[in-house]
Amino acid sequence: MFLIWYTNYMDSIKSLCSQISKESKCPLCKGSFHMDECQKCGYKSVLIKECIDKLLPMLDQNVSSEELLSLYTIKSLGYDKINMLLSLSGVEDYLKSKEEKILNQSRYELSDERVMLYFIENDFPNKNKMINNLIKEMLSDNLDITDEEKLSLFKYFVEYVTSNNFECVFTSSNSKKEIIFNENDIRRLFYQKKYLELLETAFYKCNYAYQSIMLENGKGSLKEIKEKIIIDNLPGYYEENSNALFIEINCRYNANILLRDYISSLGFKMGDMLLKCYEERAKNDLDLLNSNYRVYHGKSVNIDDLFLEIISKLDINFIKEKYPILNIENNDSIKKL
Repeated sequence: MFLIWYTNYMDSIKSLCSQISKESKCPLCKGSFHMDECQKCGYKSVLIKECIDKLLPMLDQNVSSEELLSLYTIKSLGYDKINMLLSLSGVEDYLKSKEEKILNQSRYELSDERVMLYFIENDFPNKNKMINNLIKEMLSDNLDITDEEKLSLFKYFVEYVTSNNFECVFTSSNSKKEIIFNENDIRRLFYQKKYLELLETAFYKCNYAYQSIMLENGKGSLKEIKEKIIIDNLPGYYEENSNALFIEINCRYNANILLRDYISSLGFKMGDMLLKCYEERAKNDLDLLNSNYRVYHGKSVNIDDLFLEIISKLDINFIKEKYPILNIENNDSIKKL
């Protein structure tokens, strides 16, 4: 009995649309599909074709309102039969009316929150505004959706912060276009209602993703470049300074500022004690950024001295080619190398 129900569900309109939506971007180039073909590289999706072949005959029967909403999520693929049905049903007009009504509200019921998530997941024009509305509800502790739905919201928030240049994932991955979070840590912050810490974590991770790629491409601040060369060539330095690395401090400092600016843009005001705490943390990080001293073998060392000692043993022309910023370093010791 269970097997029959499961098979029927997997072949239902809702399930087929869900499977198609998961392949909304080409796995090779991240391009968009028209029908089952990527418009950018020409890749043909077997999954989309198989699902569509099952789905289209089902549309000859009565389709429920819930199924119409599922069909709307794959509207962009451009299948005439699906888009004709959506047009005749008036579902698009209904959704636009619902969207306008929600955007004019100041308080939301659970059903409204879930409708906003639907709009966010399906790239409606006011998606970013709805993300901000739901984050505002979360900060006010008025968000009633489940933790699973909060994870989905958090994912879209992170991708919104990075202008969709990165994908937010909750599993291990080596992709440089993914920002990885420990799902248990995020769920713990939900449970403890530490929403400011949650958003600060997001801003920190987004900053770190950008800065890491910059450094890999030979770009970044002079101090970050020098320290990267030190880390790559001096075993033990990273471990002794893991919380005081220039990239770490820079990302912490930026996350602190971005968080305060963001919650202010939502109309919130930090209490005096909390604001003072954030200001002190920012000041401490700024002091560390301005300092040229770190620790190696338990002793205080000057970054510039350590850097010069290391590059004296390396191919300086290769280093300068990889990190062009070193060519403008006003240091006689480098010029002599």
